[in-house]
Amino acid sequence: MGLFATTLNLLPVGQLDGGHILYAIIGDKQRNISRGFLLVLLPLGIFCWMGWIVWGVILFFLGLRHPVLLDPTETLGRGRKILALVAALILALTFVPTPFSFS
Repeated sequence: MGLFATTLNLLPVGQLDGGHILYAIIGDKQRNISRGFLLVLLPLGIFCWMGWIVWGVILFFLGLRHPVLLDPTETLGRGRKILALVAALILALTFVPTPFSFS
């Protein structure tokens, strides 16, 4: 259950931590990736686990945009970029198309 919560939090959408990390790395382009990711959740929900559709709807209503930054000119240092890669690796290792199945 903890890995599933980690996966959800690292999804690259809006207000989730993954969305914040992605925005810090690529800026406003994060919104397009958020949209694309929500489109990926639809077939995952149809073919793998219906819960992805529910999460897609929730994330859609939470919003795809990142809030405005106080200082948008501040850049990330090397250490923070490495941590962003570590977060992407954690997402890749914990994401499962069918996190739960009941018989």
